[in-house]
Amino acid sequence: MAAIVIIGRNPTKVVEQRAFEQYRNSLKDVLVITFDEMLERLEAIHKALAPKPPVVLEPISDEDLPF
Repeated sequence: MAAIVIIGRNPTKVVEQRAFEQYRNSLKDVLVITFDEMLERLEAIHKALAPKPPVVLEPISDEDLPF
């Protein structure tokens, strides 16, 4: 990949979205990412790396045992 360009926001109109996707896909050696897409990626990374709360297991009572 030769270059990454982070620019603008995701188009809201369907016609604009199609035109943007056609333009983006026509570029060679350039990855175009919108600010909205970058934010989504960063939020997904943050969620994946955030510590998970510990799982609290409930004790099993004799009534729950099969025999």
